[in-house]
Amino acid sequence: MDQNLDTFLELQYKHDLDLGSEFANQKRELAKRNYEDKNIQQLLAYYKGVPAGSVEVIIAEDAAEIDGLVVDENFQKKGIGSRLQKFVMEKFLDKTIILVADGEDTPREMYRKQNYEYLGFKYHAHKVYED
Repeated sequence: MDQNLDTFLELQYKHDLDLGSEFANQKRELAKRNYEDKNIQQLLAYYKGVPAGSVEVIIAEDAAEIDGLVVDENFQKKGIGSRLQKFVMEKFLDKTIILVADGEDTPREMYRKQNYEYLGFKYHAHKVYED
């Protein structure tokens, strides 16, 4: 397996464990499949040579959706999430950038400063199993 993919999977898995190991394992398998999809790009961010953040970008004809944006808790408040988003915005100038964010644990102020426009909300549920 590609070293960058391993690093990407590790960052995402660590974050996804908050929702249970079954969820984290399923997300890992999805990320492996996404790695082969030409319409999905997986990006890594490094801070002083250490993997610090990751994101998937789902590319459509007119839009690029930022999905699964993760910054390791040891590297938060250093602008890593903002830089990942800025990279996507600069790379896909011809597309509408979409960011779907969790309403409860999302750094809303960061998104406001980046001029995201709030369009609405929806509820989504995860069935979590105890290990």
